[in-house]
Amino acid sequence: MDRRRILITGGKGYIGANLEKHLSAEHDVDICDYHTDLPLAEQLNSSHIEKYDGIVHLAALSGIIACEENPEKAMRRNLFTAMNVFLEAGKFKIPTVFTSTQAAKNPRTSSYAMMKRLCELMAEDLNNKGARITILRLTNVYGGEGYLEKKNTVIKQFVKRYSENLVFEIDGDGSQKRDFIHVEDVCVFIEKALIAPYTATPVDIGTGVGTSIDEIADMFNGEFPISKKEDKYPREYMGEQGRSCGVSSSIADNRMALDIFKYQAFPRMQEYINQQKYLIKGY
Repeated sequence: MDRRRILITGGKGYIGANLEKHLSAEHDVDICDYHTDLPLAEQLNSSHIEKYDGIVHLAALSGIIACEENPEKAMRRNLFTAMNVFLEAGKFKIPTVFTSTQAAKNPRTSSYAMMKRLCELMAEDLNNKGARITILRLTNVYGGEGYLEKKNTVIKQFVKRYSENLVFEIDGDGSQKRDFIHVEDVCVFIEKALIAPYTATPVDIGTGVGTSIDEIADMFNGEFPISKKEDKYPREYMGEQGRSCGVSSSIADNRMALDIFKYQAFPRMQEYINQQKYLIKGY
């Protein structure tokens, strides 16, 4: 990929910070976010955008709970911001990557999923009018810089409770399966999407391998002060007391991604968890 000038919206967020580091080695990268020279994504106009060879739109209020607790903010940061970036980029046919979510396949499950799906539909409509927006439906992203500080997903929660010698709390019965992809692989897919011809169909981005929440907990098996006789790390199933655990299975169909981007991501969770265990306890 030739050296290009790339704009990342939401560049100070979790994925954005990792993506800036990944792209900066071979490209000129600018970010817009709070406390940057460029305005926020919803305020970008043609004079800001026309000089770029590619745009990655990450700026959003992410997460089901955050969107439900802040509906007005969610509408502004998710829908209006995406519409502005898509429209401005479309004027110059700048290749644009939009990170959606597997939840968009079931938009009625939450306001977050619904807004992501609406963004997809806006992108698809503008593509029919000449825009070049690639939609990537990410699975559960983990690892890399800032993950433990900025995210609140299941792996982060387990790492935190492991560091405090606390029993794992598992929503539901732990059988629900998810596809977990390392942020480094996400960055590779985004870079490839900037140069591949856009596709009218959203592309699943994941490993294609489902792992249950119980299986994630099993990756922490080993020493635990309050339960030395148990082989499995102690856990408590919250059932209906916990948050909604969503659909029973959410796994990427990565055949399209492999065909378009010629890249396959593989599970790295055990390696990542082993690293965290070593950093916490030294073994």
